[in-house]
Amino acid sequence: MIKYLFILLLLPVSVFTLAQEEDVLKNSSEWRGMIRLARDAYHHKDYQKAMLFYKTALEVIPNDVDLADEIAQTQFRLDQFDAAKEIYEKRTTGSIQEKARAFHNLGNIAMEKKDYDVAIENYKNALRNDPKNAKTRYNLSQAIRKKKEQEKQNPTPPKGDDDEDKNNKKDDQKEDKKDQKKKPGNQNNPSSLSDNAVERELDKLMKKESETKRKLAGSKEGNSTKKSIKEW
Repeated sequence: MIKYLFILLLLPVSVFTLAQEEDVLKNSSEWRGMIRLARDAYHHKDYQKAMLFYKTALEVIPNDVDLADEIAQTQFRLDQFDAAKEIYEKRTTGSIQEKARAFHNLGNIAMEKKDYDVAIENYKNALRNDPKNAKTRYNLSQAIRKKKEQEKQNPTPPKGDDDEDKNNKKDDQKEDKKDQKKKPGNQNNPSSLSDNAVERELDKLMKKESETKRKLAGSKEGNSTKKSIKEW
């Protein structure tokens, strides 16, 4: 009698355990299927749908399944740069490989924002962890090139340029007056300039011409960076 009673007491526990296992198997099938659908949608460049499947999978995945990197890549493709950046910044304290990948992708985000100084620094950090990565080295060269083009198109004038220009004009006027006094023939041509003044004027014209050519070249090149950088 006691033996039968013991079996009856165990029976509800066994039934409950089986029910739990069925739920686990069912949920496992759901999240794995969602991840497959998300990856398939990403592969076909349907990033909105991919993100929807990833978010659904997040509700049921086990704690040891990490989708952060895949989600960040999808967010990057959707131009959700701040959200992707937040994920990658958290991954810069992981393993060497994780650090290299995170810094590489942070560099890509900075490139999209045209923040080339930040991009260069992130690519350098990626190479410190993975020196032989060809994609990162290529992207670093692109960031350096873009920075130089940006500096050429938007040069930052050094402080004191206005004062220097004023001083140059005063010097030109003084030299013109001296030349006019030394050369009587020049008195009939008050617009004539000294040799130094002519050189300065030519230099100014050449700079303006170069600047115009750079602006025209820049407008033809375009501003797209996604095609020029390489993903991890």
